[in-house]
Amino acid sequence: MEWTDIRLTVAQKDAEQAEAAATMIAEGGIYIEDYSRIEQQVAEIAHVDLIEPELLEKPRDVVIIHIYLEPGTQPAETLAAIDAVLDFERHDYLFFCARPTFDGYHNFARTLREHNANARAYSAELNRRNIK
Repeated sequence: MEWTDIRLTVAQKDAEQAEAAATMIAEGGIYIEDYSRIEQQVAEIAHVDLIEPELLEKPRDVVIIHIYLEPGTQPAETLAAIDAVLDFERHDYLFFCARPTFDGYHNFARTLREHNANARAYSAELNRRNIK
Protein backbone atom coordinates (compact mmCIF):
# COMPACT_ATOMS: atom_id res chain seq x y z
CA MET A 1 0.00 0.00 0.00
CA GLU A 2 1.35 3.36 -1.03
CA TRP A 3 0.73 6.63 0.74
CA THR A 4 0.07 9.74 -1.31
CA ASP A 5 2.24 12.82 -0.78
CA ILE A 6 0.48 16.01 -1.84
CA ARG A 7 2.67 19.11 -2.02
CA LEU A 8 0.67 22.22 -1.34
CA THR A 9 2.47 25.51 -2.00
CA VAL A 10 0.99 28.52 -0.22
CA ALA A 11 2.02 32.12 0.28
CA GLN A 12 3.94 32.76 3.47
CA LYS A 13 1.06 34.91 4.78
CA ASP A 14 -1.36 31.94 4.48
CA ALA A 15 0.99 29.33 5.91
CA GLU A 16 -0.42 29.22 9.44
CA GLN A 17 -4.00 28.70 8.25
CA ALA A 18 -2.94 26.13 5.66
CA GLU A 19 -0.89 24.24 8.24
CA ALA A 20 -3.84 24.15 10.64
CA ALA A 21 -6.19 22.90 7.91
CA ALA A 22 -3.71 20.27 6.75
CA THR A 23 -3.16 19.07 10.31
CA MET A 24 -6.91 18.55 10.81
CA ILE A 25 -7.40 16.79 7.48
CA ALA A 26 -4.25 14.73 6.89
CA GLU A 27 -4.57 11.49 8.79
CA GLY A 28 -1.08 10.47 7.75
CA GLY A 29 0.57 13.65 8.97
CA ILE A 30 2.25 16.64 7.39
CA TYR A 31 5.73 17.96 6.78
CA ILE A 32 6.40 21.67 6.31
CA GLU A 33 9.14 23.29 4.24
CA ASP A 34 9.44 26.90 5.38
CA TYR A 35 12.62 28.69 4.41
CA SER A 36 11.42 32.22 5.22
CA ARG A 37 13.81 32.56 8.16
CA ILE A 38 16.64 30.33 7.00
CA GLU A 39 19.39 32.94 7.29
CA GLN A 40 18.37 33.72 10.85
CA GLN A 41 18.10 30.03 11.74
CA VAL A 42 21.46 29.26 10.17
CA ALA A 43 23.08 31.99 12.23
CA GLU A 44 21.58 30.48 15.38
CA ILE A 45 22.58 26.84 14.78
CA ALA A 46 25.50 26.60 12.37
CA HIS A 47 27.94 28.31 10.10
CA VAL A 48 26.60 29.17 6.65
CA ASP A 49 29.32 27.06 5.04
CA LEU A 50 27.84 23.94 6.73
CA ILE A 51 24.46 24.38 5.01
CA GLU A 52 23.73 22.88 1.60
CA PRO A 53 23.76 25.72 -0.98
CA GLU A 54 20.44 24.61 -2.51
CA LEU A 55 18.73 25.20 0.84
CA LEU A 56 19.91 28.79 0.82
CA GLU A 57 18.42 29.18 -2.68
CA LYS A 58 14.91 28.04 -1.67
CA PRO A 59 12.10 30.61 -2.04
CA ARG A 60 11.38 32.67 1.07
CA ASP A 61 7.87 33.88 0.18
CA VAL A 62 6.15 30.49 0.01
CA VAL A 63 5.73 27.48 2.24
CA ILE A 64 5.44 23.93 0.94
CA ILE A 65 3.22 21.66 2.99
CA HIS A 66 3.53 17.94 2.35
CA ILE A 67 0.29 16.20 3.22
CA TYR A 68 0.49 12.45 3.60
CA LEU A 69 -2.70 10.58 2.73
CA GLU A 70 -3.47 7.00 3.57
CA PRO A 71 -4.05 4.59 0.68
CA GLY A 72 -7.57 5.00 -0.68
CA THR A 73 -7.94 8.64 0.38
CA GLN A 74 -9.02 10.94 -2.44
CA PRO A 75 -6.50 13.79 -2.90
CA ALA A 76 -9.11 16.02 -4.57
CA GLU A 77 -11.34 15.91 -1.49
CA THR A 78 -8.41 16.80 0.76
CA LEU A 79 -7.40 19.74 -1.42
CA ALA A 80 -11.01 20.98 -1.62
CA ALA A 81 -11.27 20.94 2.17
CA ILE A 82 -8.04 22.90 2.57
CA ASP A 83 -9.14 25.36 -0.12
CA ALA A 84 -12.42 25.91 1.74
CA VAL A 85 -10.47 26.86 4.86
CA LEU A 86 -8.16 29.24 2.99
CA ASP A 87 -10.84 30.77 0.76
CA PHE A 88 -13.66 31.09 3.28
CA GLU A 89 -16.62 33.41 2.91
CA ARG A 90 -16.69 36.27 5.41
CA HIS A 91 -20.00 36.67 7.22
CA ASP A 92 -21.41 37.86 10.51
CA TYR A 93 -23.31 34.71 11.48
CA LEU A 94 -22.72 33.57 15.05
CA PHE A 95 -25.08 30.58 15.26
CA PHE A 96 -26.28 27.69 13.17
CA CYS A 97 -28.94 25.06 13.64
CA ALA A 98 -30.03 22.09 11.54
CA ARG A 99 -33.05 22.85 9.37
CA PRO A 100 -36.36 21.34 10.42
CA THR A 101 -36.65 19.94 6.88
CA PHE A 102 -33.92 17.37 7.71
CA ASP A 103 -32.29 18.03 4.34
CA GLY A 104 -28.75 18.12 5.73
CA TYR A 105 -28.51 21.89 5.56
CA HIS A 106 -28.49 24.50 8.31
CA ASN A 107 -30.16 27.79 9.14
CA PHE A 108 -27.72 30.49 10.15
CA ALA A 109 -28.44 33.36 12.52
CA ARG A 110 -26.80 36.63 13.46
CA THR A 111 -28.57 37.03 16.79
CA LEU A 112 -29.50 34.77 19.68
CA ARG A 113 -33.16 35.61 19.07
CA GLU A 114 -32.93 34.35 15.47
CA HIS A 115 -31.05 31.26 16.60
CA ASN A 116 -33.60 30.44 19.30
CA ALA A 117 -36.38 30.70 16.72
CA ASN A 118 -34.49 28.29 14.45
CA ALA A 119 -33.83 25.92 17.36
CA ARG A 120 -37.52 25.97 18.39
CA ALA A 121 -38.58 25.14 14.83
CA TYR A 122 -36.13 22.23 14.69
CA SER A 123 -37.18 20.98 18.13
CA ALA A 124 -40.85 21.20 17.16
CA GLU A 125 -40.21 19.10 14.07
CA LEU A 126 -38.34 16.50 16.16
CA ASN A 127 -41.36 16.33 18.47
CA ARG A 128 -43.79 16.15 15.55
CA ARG A 129 -41.86 13.18 14.15
CA ASN A 130 -41.67 11.67 17.62
CA ILE A 131 -37.87 11.63 17.52
CA LYS A 132 -36.38 11.53 21.01
